[in-house]
Amino acid sequence: MWQLKEDIYSLFQSEKYAPINGMRSISCLAIVSLHIGHLLNSFIPSHPHIEWMNYLNSYTYRLSPLAVLLLETFFMLSGFLLTLKFIQHRDSFSWKEYPLYIVTRACRFWPGILLITIIMLILGESQGGWIRFWLFYQNYVSIEQCSWGFVALWSVSLDMQMHIILPIILHIVTSSKVNYQRTYLALYILVILSIVYSMLVFNPKTMDLLVHSYHNNALALGATQQFVDWVTVEYNVTLGFDK
Repeated sequence: MWQLKEDIYSLFQSEKYAPINGMRSISCLAIVSLHIGHLLNSFIPSHPHIEWMNYLNSYTYRLSPLAVLLLETFFMLSGFLLTLKFIQHRDSFSWKEYPLYIVTRACRFWPGILLITIIMLILGESQGGWIRFWLFYQNYVSIEQCSWGFVALWSVSLDMQMHIILPIILHIVTSSKVNYQRTYLALYILVILSIVYSMLVFNPKTMDLLVHSYHNNALALGATQQFVDWVTVEYNVTLGFDK
């Protein structure tokens, strides 16, 4: 549970791993502020309008790359805490209890997802494909193939996938006594392959995020035409960009 006051105080505690919760809270606050900034700049005329150039000189834009980096920091710290917890309680790991562990973890997300689903239905979002975020594989679906209101749930899917896969990997690593070197070697190979794969699929013309974010706000890049039409027509809102 996110307890902001206690987490911030933990930054100044002498306990070995206590400051990690504070660092995670700072990361969460930075991510929230990033999304608020992106939402507000949707009303600024796009590049090269003078208002957009003024926005590029603001602290909101200058600090946005840092906020994106903090998102990765949050997942890294979460993975570290999950690994630490598993190692400390590895003797109690059971394949019979593993499915219950997964369901319990999913139950922490499903109430929030249900609330978002209800809100989106009330607001008129009726596009299908909801099974993708209810079963936590939203991050593998193209933004054009999913409901715009649920795009942000990719991070929830990633978090859930980490809790599904990481315990299995850690169990294999910690329980292997004879061939543990082969296990670590296999993990190293997977890491290298993931880096190579990322380099192969990266297209600097279509995936140059720095250039795109310099000329367009995040909502213009991530929102579908359906979202733009819905906001501008149903709520008579004038956005600062055209799709």
